Amino acid sequence: MSLSTQLRREFQAVSRHIAEDARFQTRPVIAVDALTFQQILQPIRDIFARDPMYARSAMQLSDQMAEVRQMCQEVQAAQTVTDPLIKKRRSQLLNVLQGLYEAIEEMEEKGSVMAEVDYEDLYAVTDLLDVLQANAVAYKEFMRAPQIAHALSGVHRNLKFAQNRFWVPEEGETHIPVAQEERQAAYV
Repeated sequence: MSLSTQLRREFQAVSRHIAEDARFQTRPVIAVDALTFQQILQPIRDIFARDPMYARSAMQLSDQMAEVRQMCQEVQAAQTVTDPLIKKRRSQLLNVLQGLYEAIEEMEEKGSVMAEVDYEDLYAVTDLLDVLQANAVAYKEFMRAPQIAHALSGVHRNLKFAQNRFWVPEEGETHIPVAQEERQAAYV
């Protein structure tokens, strides 16, 4: 057996071992403060604060993220496109928003103030900001819903700001996440 064949077989054996080893299957996550998501989703909370059906109830962050995803999904249903690249990027945005929703929902279930977000979701959401803004434009011009367009534009803007701050909450924000308020009350 030649040296190159032997090296190839050893490389394949090591590759199989790595593929089967659970330690190499974990994806990197980034801990993002709930306050960061509150700041990002503020425009969604503003819409619901004006809606009499939701004004009296406190919406969780996961509900707000689900609403952003629903808004983007409604644009896809209402405004069909033929360009395969646009279709692909819209679908990618929905998948990323679903990943963010699941991370936030898991954070809420644990009662934590930090969401463990997949690194690829954070990278992808910043790459897909143009799609989110295009959805806002579609709401304004095609669907004639300027309030929702304004909210999606606000989420778009807040996502850019959060990314520029490396997913750390904006300084000077005084609102404390509910889970943290409860934790602080337990120490008093």
